[in-house]
Amino acid sequence: MKDSLTEDTEKLSQNLKEYVSARIELQKLTLVEESTRVLSRFFSTTIVWLLGILVLFFASIGLAILIGQWLQNLALGFLILAAGLLVFGLLFYLLSKKWIEQSVLSNIYNMVFSQKKMQQDEDEEE
Repeated sequence: MKDSLTEDTEKLSQNLKEYVSARIELQKLTLVEESTRVLSRFFSTTIVWLLGILVLFFASIGLAILIGQWLQNLALGFLILAAGLLVFGLLFYLLSKKWIEQSVLSNIYNMVFSQKKMQQDEDEEE
C-alpha cells in the first residue's frame, strides 16, 4: 500500500512537472504570437501612413505650384500653402492629441485582447 502510494505520488509529481512545463511553453508561444501580431500590425500601419504622407507631400507641392502660377509668383504659392499647412497642423495637434492617444491605445488593446477572447472561446469549445 505504501509503495503504491509512493509510486502514485511520484507519477503525480512527474505529471504536474510536465503540465507546468507545457503551460510555460504555451505561454511563451502565445506571447511570441501576440507580439508578432502587434508588430506586424504596427509595421503595416506605419507603411500606410508613410505612403499617405508621401501622397500628401506631392499633392502639396502640386497645389503650391498651382497657387503660385495662379498668383504669378511661385514662391508666394509655396508660402501660402506652408502657412495653411502650419495652421492646419497646429489645430490638429491642439484638438486631437488626446483623440490620437486614445485611438492608438484602443487599437492595441483590441488587437491583444480580442485574440485572447478568441483563444478562450476555442478552448471552451474543446
